[in-house]
Amino acid sequence: MKSFFKRFSITGSHSNEKEKKEEAQKEEKVVRKYDAPVFRKEVEEKSMSLSADFDDDEYFFGACFRGEVASLKNYLSNQTNEDVKKSRIRSKDSFGRTALHFACDAGVFEIVKLLVTNGAYAYDVDSEGYTPVHRAARNGSVEIIEFLLNSQEKSDLERVLNLTTKETRRTPLHIATLECHHGVAKVLLKHGAKRNIQDIFGNAPKHYGLRYDGDDVRFGGDSEDKKFRNGLCC
Repeated sequence: MKSFFKRFSITGSHSNEKEKKEEAQKEEKVVRKYDAPVFRKEVEEKSMSLSADFDDDEYFFGACFRGEVASLKNYLSNQTNEDVKKSRIRSKDSFGRTALHFACDAGVFEIVKLLVTNGAYAYDVDSEGYTPVHRAARNGSVEIIEFLLNSQEKSDLERVLNLTTKETRRTPLHIATLECHHGVAKVLLKHGAKRNIQDIFGNAPKHYGLRYDGDDVRFGGDSEDKKFRNGLCC
């Protein structure tokens, strides 16, 4: 799992080496915690019955992180107390991440759908200002992005589309263009994502859609890519 916290300047380099190291350490801590063999064994053992003993944020996040669809379906279907269920789904870890953040990062559509239909919020922000939509944009899943946006009330849609991260002030569209995810960027634009919001470096998504690693063109040279770049610049 590559680090979600990487930051780019207009040339694609990290803006600060110390910041890069600190954020990589944060991500590694989460990966070690939820993907450690001992933790996995404990989750597997608890998932055998998925009784009330499974009611623990760490195990719940871990199951979402690894895409354990069957375990989560059984747990949620066996949890008859709606308040307890929603509290579990909306709870946050020490970095402010919800289960939906992890599911979007893992890119497992079934889990994303399961969480949202059971009350997860797509506009929850973690300690860095990232929403599940930012994570889905990074992951590159068109299906997940489409579902998240279609599930929003009209009054919440603009907020979800254009929320910016705390330090780099990037929207999901910035991240989609940085990661070269054409399909995701198109879905965001279709739903009304703003093209000209500037990040901390003064760059709008269109800038990242046109440049990468110095003089290299970010998106290729075929007609479909040119059409996409032209759309970003409008």
